[in-house]
Amino acid sequence: MSHRYNDADSDKVLNMYDDDVDGDGIINIYDDDADGDGILNIQDALNNAKKLIGRPYEQLAGEYRDVGFKFGGIVCIDLINLAYEKAGIYFEKELRDFFNKKPEIFRNRSWNNPDDRCFARRVENFEAYCRANGFILKNDKNLKPGDLISFKGKHIAMIEKVFDNGDFIAIEAAGKRYFTMRTDKKGLYERNIKRYGEPVFIRLKFNIVR
Repeated sequence: MSHRYNDADSDKVLNMYDDDVDGDGIINIYDDDADGDGILNIQDALNNAKKLIGRPYEQLAGEYRDVGFKFGGIVCIDLINLAYEKAGIYFEKELRDFFNKKPEIFRNRSWNNPDDRCFARRVENFEAYCRANGFILKNDKNLKPGDLISFKGKHIAMIEKVFDNGDFIAIEAAGKRYFTMRTDKKGLYERNIKRYGEPVFIRLKFNIVR
């Protein structure tokens, strides 16, 4: 987690609070390469997600002051957040800033707000942010590596590989699996559609004006 408290562009603003992590003059959420490493954000995040395979699932789900997370456990949305943090995109900051601009898109605002330490660890908030920014795909046609699958704001995974027949491999942190691992489309759907509902497909975009 040290990347959060580094200052990549030496502007005396810690990465997790910095609007422009690499100091190139382009705001992170409009910058295809937010950390300036020469790798586009989506590919960078996918590379980072692969490195999280094998991390234990945080069975406590944020209880007891995130003790499970502090010891290395992650929940499904942490896979996305951590993968993008190392690419220079801090969704904890982006969701907080977006809440301050458009709080109406978030449900249960009396308690579900940036003052709650779990605000950025709720899939429903991330999905609401994506929906408001036009990142929701109409269907699962032409999915690409790095696209995300959210099940009614309750569970989320990242697509790693897509096959010509429409099948795919995703990276998933799920409670019943104990460790973050790869899963195929059939297994992902069988575990989550019945429990949560039909999937929503997300493709993040960074080089557009919002």
